Amino acid sequence: YSTPRVYMENVLVFNNATCQGDPSNRQIRYPGFEESACGAGATCLDWICAGDYETPSVTVYLINQEKEKRMGLGRDFTQPIDAGDAVVDHTTALMLNLNIGSTIWIDFDFGASLSSYCASLNGVSFDVNGTTSDDASNLFTLWPRVSMPFRVSAIGKVAGKFKQDVKSYVLVGYDSFFSKLLENQHPALDPLEAVGLWKGFNMAHFGDLIVLNLPPSRASYYAEVEFLKLQSSLIDFITPAIEAIGFGQIEIDVPLLPFMQLLQYLTMFIGLLINIIITMVVVLSVVLIHSLLMITMNQRSFEQGVMRMMGLDRIGLVIVVLTQTLLYSIPGMVFGLILAAVVFAGIVAPIFETQGGIPTSKSLPSQAISLGVILAAVIPIASSAVPIYFVLSRTLRDVLDLRRSKHDAVQVSISRSTTTRVPLWVIIGGIIFFLFGFMIYVLLPMSVVAQDLGMLLGVFFAIILAMLVGLV
Repeated sequence: YSTPRVYMENVLVFNNATCQGDPSNRQIRYPGFEESACGAGATCLDWICAGDYETPSVTVYLINQEKEKRMGLGRDFTQPIDAGDAVVDHTTALMLNLNIGSTIWIDFDFGASLSSYCASLNGVSFDVNGTTSDDASNLFTLWPRVSMPFRVSAIGKVAGKFKQDVKSYVLVGYDSFFSKLLENQHPALDPLEAVGLWKGFNMAHFGDLIVLNLPPSRASYYAEVEFLKLQSSLIDFITPAIEAIGFGQIEIDVPLLPFMQLLQYLTMFIGLLINIIITMVVVLSVVLIHSLLMITMNQRSFEQGVMRMMGLDRIGLVIVVLTQTLLYSIPGMVFGLILAAVVFAGIVAPIFETQGGIPTSKSLPSQAISLGVILAAVIPIASSAVPIYFVLSRTLRDVLDLRRSKHDAVQVSISRSTTTRVPLWVIIGGIIFFLFGFMIYVLLPMSVVAQDLGMLLGVFFAIILAMLVGLV
């Protein structure tokens, strides 16, 4: 999942409708010929195609749209870029008064790349203007620029193609660029093709940058919570390509990694909050089911006594209590998973797709289903411990005696509030617990988010000191 690119900055673009004469005639748009309209100079387009507007300067990108579509680079833009076509942004199209189907002229400076290629050849002889030479690189010093026409096939933003917003751009096809360049080069360079100078030319060798992308589904890589694991997986992915090209010849840029490094603290804090919420919900569920079980066991104590008289042993009583507990949790689990699946498929997944541009499966993650099933099994067991002890500890006589209350007597002591003081140990204990909670839930997250190592170490030191005092 990789593709080469070539980008050229500060390139001049002209609207063919504003050109005087026929710019498709190379004798007119290149200097050094009698028919040329502008005489000596690097290019003639800025003279014969000058309009009543300021000529825009854009960044031209040569891209392989087929490869970029396969690797998911800029998923919102799927239109192919055929040979001779170009995609122009809204700003440039407005400045040049362009529409789909309009013809534009782009003035490139590709001489440096072609000159370096020719310098690597072993002396191919050719004839230019009656003079034999074997150094083609000098010709591109004299005529480094080439003017090429393109048809506007699309106008608009191509989200996801660039790591940052590029205001003025033109996209053209990568593979078809060189053949079009040979058709529109300076006429003095035509003999180079006749002697086979371009037989070994490979456009892929002249890419300014290589874009690598993780294989589908790459969203699973970035779902990793721990940043160090994410960084390690990305390094393992790009290292073979770097070794093949050469460490000293390239500059590596991983644009998403710094952003993910900042998000790790937010992810850590949100994860902490979610864990707190899950813990509170679990505790409340245990208390609720425990209360329901105690009420049910009291109301059905006579039934339990009858079953014990008929031969039900202690294991059977435990099974009865656990069955009653599961009758509370299993329907709740089923209803909760169905509701979660509906909310995830109808709200959460569409938000990820529309706002984040990430293809998301509309089915619940397996981790969520597993967590729901585990909690549905653990919560009943935890909440039934006291009711099981309550059932097993009562004698058969107490259970079958309907005239006697099943509850123990409650003793109430009444004292004057004016003579009662709050014990000192209660005040000290409350202050200690408050400070402990303040350190854990305020100072510790604050030190992580602010990257304050001193505060973080201070919190850990205070916790360790409190542990030592508690042990002593």
